[in-house]
Amino acid sequence: MKRALLTLAAAVLGTGCVVNDNPCGTDVALTWSFTDETGAPASCADLGMNYVDVWDGGSYLTSYSCVGSGGTAALPTLSVGSHTLVVEGVHVDTSGTITTIITRDFVDASSSTCTSFGVSATPGRGVLRMNYTLTPTNACVPSDPGSATGIWYTVDDLTSGAPLDSIGPGSSLADRGAVLCSTTNEYADVFAPYGGYSVSAMAEVSNPTTPSYATESRLCAPVEVDVGTWGTTNSPVLSLLDVGFACP
Repeated sequence: MKRALLTLAAAVLGTGCVVNDNPCGTDVALTWSFTDETGAPASCADLGMNYVDVWDGGSYLTSYSCVGSGGTAALPTLSVGSHTLVVEGVHVDTSGTITTIITRDFVDASSSTCTSFGVSATPGRGVLRMNYTLTPTNACVPSDPGSATGIWYTVDDLTSGAPLDSIGPGSSLADRGAVLCSTTNEYADVFAPYGGYSVSAMAEVSNPTTPSYATESRLCAPVEVDVGTWGTTNSPVLSLLDVGFACP
């Protein structure tokens, strides 16, 4: 293969053309530290993280053990060109099969030369607040036996392509009744690593902790929200339409 490339180069030298065969890679040192939802520095133990996963765009690159409040490591060699690294603090369960993303950051590691360089990431998280209202009448439905209706939802992580959080029929009884319908505090909060999200489902549900639960009103279309900083990021007001009315 080298001989073929050399022959090609020799053939075009006399024409004034230039062959740019640049097989080199770039050595990148990654440094990371973490912040929590208040913006305060946090350790792996503080947030329950045991690994740091690194992705190059949508392609898995490597993982490191999460120890202390940060670290530095040499990444696998990157090609010269454009790279957006996704650096995540995650918790992997004891079976090694369930990974929960706790914090995240996006880092530009693009390079036009083969020169080594370093980049820094600060994976963090915020609070995604899903604000809702009930329509056409903003009133929670009475629920038997006299308990409040619940709010169920599904939030999808657009970066990982996996659900971030959900409350629904498959949740524990405690979770199914964890968010009660209200017309004074009309929201549900979830921790969200930095990134984009889709509130793909939300509903007011009567008798949420019983087998006879029923949907009373629902979100008609997904709504996307970007969480880019610590603190609380408010969604647009999500209109939950009574099931007696057809979605537009």
